[in-house]
Amino acid sequence: MSQEPISNRSQPDTDAGRLHVTVLLFASLRQAVGTDRLSLEIEPGGKVDDLRRDLIIRYPQAERHFGHARWAVNERFVEPDEPLNDGDTVAAILPVSGGGEPEPGKPEAIFVELTNDPIDSQALIDRVSTPSCGAVCLFLGTVREFTHDKRTTHLIYEAYPEMALKQMRAILEEAATHWPVPRLGVIHRLGPLGLGEVSIAVAVATPHRGESFEACRWIMDTIKERVPIWKQENWSDGTTEWVHPGT
Repeated sequence: MSQEPISNRSQPDTDAGRLHVTVLLFASLRQAVGTDRLSLEIEPGGKVDDLRRDLIIRYPQAERHFGHARWAVNERFVEPDEPLNDGDTVAAILPVSGGGEPEPGKPEAIFVELTNDPIDSQALIDRVSTPSCGAVCLFLGTVREFTHDKRTTHLIYEAYPEMALKQMRAILEEAATHWPVPRLGVIHRLGPLGLGEVSIAVAVATPHRGESFEACRWIMDTIKERVPIWKQENWSDGTTEWVHPGT
């Protein structure tokens, strides 16, 4: 993955008063632009939507992707009219996802992790288990071989890690406001995964089984909507396809 910044800085004596921002790109958007990080200068008073329009002009091949992006500034989802400040980090999150920032609850313990190593689901169960709860629900997402009539050879997962961890924690905190879930955790795998390997583990402990099933399902569904983690399908015919959150 390229780390070389692209800058529109012209002459050192002409950029006085301009704002410097970093733009992070992921998955198919990174692929379309050709880099994962842009260092740009914008006019004072510029907003996120001004930056979006400028990026479309600079990278017309990525217009479709920019048009579907939701934007985050300093790891926080924002609206298009959000003003930008010097030093901001702006991320284009694909695709547009509904829902605002969740209100946090106060669970006893939350565990969130991104890893390139195989997921130890039993260790996660052990971490969420507690004598106060009579039910522990574990969900494992694994790499399946066929999607309709297309055969998968392997997947590659990519994330905006800092924001992904924050969003996963916020989702678990929100879950604790809806169900009595004193201990809960999520581990998501990154990098290449073969068939049958576990890509995500969600575990919750609740007093009764019904709450456990409901909370675990809601957490998994919400992760797919809100968390900036993407997967690239690698098909047996040699083609690839990026799949975005919520799709």
